[in-house]
Amino acid sequence: MLPRVVFHHVHKCAGTTILKFLEGTTSPQRTAAIERLVGDPDPTRADRIAALLRAELIHDPFGVHDWKGLLGNTVDVIFLRDPVERLWSEWRPSTAAWSPQRGPGPRPAPPPPTDSR
Repeated sequence: MLPRVVFHHVHKCAGTTILKFLEGTTSPQRTAAIERLVGDPDPTRADRIAALLRAELIHDPFGVHDWKGLLGNTVDVIFLRDPVERLWSEWRPSTAAWSPQRGPGPRPAPPPPTDSR
């Protein structure tokens, strides 16, 4: 039996692109997204466990579970990036000046006063 793939999704590290690729290789019935299982109060605990046991792909954006200890046959997938580039990528859009395309942001500095003599 092939191991379950556990994808630990790290924000701003191409995670969405990689997740879409991995989801394209697995049927939706065999995919478990931890954020949906934890955040949805409707399914019973047995339903959550059944979804995990059935899964071939587990999307874990939190990265706090020991999946090998819980489920046994798993392989972890994680993509990391240079920490300085990642911080810059996160920070840069929040400091852009307002434009009709981007919406509000920090206002540009006012023009210097003119001499009225």
